[in-house]
Amino acid sequence: MIDNILTLSDLQAVTASADSTDSYDSGSGIPDLGRAAEHFLVVDVAVDFATCTSIQVVLKDSADDITFAVIATAPAVALADALIGQRLALLAIPQDNRRYLNVGYIIVGSSATAGKVNAYISPDPATS
Repeated sequence: MIDNILTLSDLQAVTASADSTDSYDSGSGIPDLGRAAEHFLVVDVAVDFATCTSIQVVLKDSADDITFAVIATAPAVALADALIGQRLALLAIPQDNRRYLNVGYIIVGSSATAGKVNAYISPDPATS
């Protein structure tokens, strides 16, 4: 079971480079996510990608939910591997992040004609 508050993308179509449809708000000026235990950003393919060369996932943070900066980067995943059920990224969330978190999806090559993702925060890296 995945908490809706920790869901950053829910069947989000990614046909061009974009940010997640939602961001996580720690609700305070001092982020608490990851302070007591490590948490992970999990990104899975929900619908096969088509026509792009690859897709890369980045985790970003922000103090104001407007201006985001990259704090972690996953390796790019080739189109041939961006298939339904495949994991695009599993990133440990740094403990020194700012209040808001979101995900950036970077499409390499031509725009994708298909492709959807699910992204969420989990304390369990084995979550699927």
